[in-house]
Amino acid sequence: MSLLSEAKRIIRRYRLFPKKRWGQHFLVELSVLESLTEYADLKRDDIVLEIGAGLGFLTQVLAMKCGLVCAVEIDPKLVKILQLRLRDLENVKIIEGDVLRVSLPDFNKIVSVPPYGISSELIQWLIGKNFASAVLVFQREFANKLSAPIGSDAYSWLTVIAYYHFNVEILDDVP
Repeated sequence: MSLLSEAKRIIRRYRLFPKKRWGQHFLVELSVLESLTEYADLKRDDIVLEIGAGLGFLTQVLAMKCGLVCAVEIDPKLVKILQLRLRDLENVKIIEGDVLRVSLPDFNKIVSVPPYGISSELIQWLIGKNFASAVLVFQREFANKLSAPIGSDAYSWLTVIAYYHFNVEILDDVP
């Protein structure tokens, strides 16, 4: 069964409606999920933070390649679904709450398709965190802001912050 079919089945079964206020969206292309893990160069001893675990598709792919996945989800209904769907994965820890406000275990990598509505706040939050690398999927316009050349229309305070604290690189386009 394709991830799209599986997502539709889960959405129908649990009567889910993605909530705009949380910027919920579900990435259902397996090749893209696998590419994210390849870009992250995951190892068995990595502890990976996933922000906005959603239906758990990325979580499952991450769990096959790293030591521990800390999957954070704010939506209580999705947390229950994640707990059911991923209960057999011993290296997945599901954390309910807002990633910007909950207590998290230590992690060394981030691989995530975070809610688009928290993109700016997330970048600022990441400044104070200790991690080796992050592979994040952002909307194209936001990614362009993070990586904008000096003097371009997209250049902003966010660009300055991103360049000062991180090595920003656009790796790919997600359809």
